[in-house]
Amino acid sequence: MDLKRAGRVFLAFKPPFGATFEINKDVLSRALADAGLAEDDFRRASSEIGGMILTTLQEAKEAFLRHETEDIADPQEREDKKATLERRLESAGALIDDTVARRYRLKMTSKAPAFASVDWDLKIKTFDGKVGELRLPYATVKISFQRHFELEPETLFSRNMFDSVQINMTGDEVEYLLREFELMRSKLKELEENRP
Repeated sequence: MDLKRAGRVFLAFKPPFGATFEINKDVLSRALADAGLAEDDFRRASSEIGGMILTTLQEAKEAFLRHETEDIADPQEREDKKATLERRLESAGALIDDTVARRYRLKMTSKAPAFASVDWDLKIKTFDGKVGELRLPYATVKISFQRHFELEPETLFSRNMFDSVQINMTGDEVEYLLREFELMRSKLKELEENRP
């Protein structure tokens, strides 16, 4: 929760399959060390929480509870497990605010590809066959996007649900992009604050 309040974690939706937490590796390592947690334990818990968030957003709690308890023969054990899962669903639901819920609905009703994730690395080009010596640091940015959001036969067998584009960018191009994204962010925030 502290990372969410600090804006250091992003809840990424990849419907219909999952919700994941995107956290910078260094930020995550420090937070886990401070909390005395192992990364494997965090990954397992965040996967479970992501599934519960998606279940809540899909309004499928009853189906989830039924699926998770159907193999338990003892009625009391089944009710105890159901009560535990209901508490976990409620805790996971605390991560869903109005913005998250509306972003999920936007993604589910999207008629155009929607942002899924970003990854990047830094390189230095030292030589080019056409121009010779060329020392220039740059970033390769991979932006992934989701094309389809529903689980349909044609989606599974004939279309890619996800795609990506890789773009090389120099430092000044990143600065330009940051300015444009900052303007975009401020305009979106203004619209969010003034919505009916």
